[in-house]
Amino acid sequence: MKKTKIIDKYNFNDLSKVIDNKGTTKAYKLAEDNNLPREWMTLEILKLENPRIYPKNNYNTIASLLASNNKLPKEYMTLEILKLPAYYYVNGDTIAHYLTKFTYNELPDQCMNKEILSLTNEDLRTPAHNLAVHGNLPKKFRTKEILGLKDKLNISVSDELNNYNRANPEFHKKIEKFLIKFLRI
Repeated sequence: MKKTKIIDKYNFNDLSKVIDNKGTTKAYKLAEDNNLPREWMTLEILKLENPRIYPKNNYNTIASLLASNNKLPKEYMTLEILKLPAYYYVNGDTIAHYLTKFTYNELPDQCMNKEILSLTNEDLRTPAHNLAVHGNLPKKFRTKEILGLKDKLNISVSDELNNYNRANPEFHKKIEKFLIKFLRI
């Protein structure tokens, strides 16, 4: 596989040029090859779109490619970027869904807010659901509003958190200690 030549200096017009018949930009190819320098990862570059093969008539952004490879700089994890479609665009997942489901199973502190945690996909799943599945929903966001978010199957964030706790061995140890101490089992 041929690697894209590294460019000597940042030039948006050069980086946004299409370099093949699939519509791939030079910046996207550099990012795909892990050759896009961090200092060139501007908001303008991260939002550049490239056609996807599946689903048809859809686009990947450089931000979604970087997020899927765990390379998206944390300083660009903003609402504007995190609400972009994810690289593996399943059921309308956003980059925030992807990061909480696969890459990190969490979000950096600056991304933890009600607006990002409440982003919905086509199934009404939210990043808060994904964090709860892994037990990573911070306590300060375990509010009535966030815990009450429900998906199309009527599964709430609270349900996911309860399922995690039931499956977690540490949770079972705490329950066992409680039972021994208070019920004298």
